[in-house]
Amino acid sequence: MILVTHFTLLSAATPSYDLHGFSQTIKNLQDQGHEIAYVGNYRGQFEYLGRLSKPVTQLSRLTVGNWIEAHPDGFLVIHDSRQKYSGNTVFVQP
Repeated sequence: MILVTHFTLLSAATPSYDLHGFSQTIKNLQDQGHEIAYVGNYRGQFEYLGRLSKPVTQLSRLTVGNWIEAHPDGFLVIHDSRQKYSGNTVFVQP
């Protein structure tokens, strides 16, 4: 019974941890010429899955404004389930 419950919980949580779709979205944006930056501690989680040709820039919350000014066509990756962000959202990971 415990094994069945474990697999049920694991399969329900899997979409939250599967970064393939999100990584492919980043690759598509890079292929269109957009710069990508990650706000927070980026650990390279999209590089392999998305087969990215350019690295993702890591930003602190203090440097986001300057980066946006320098890259008006760029995209930010924000990992924060507690906040809602205004603006054009391209992808939301469940």
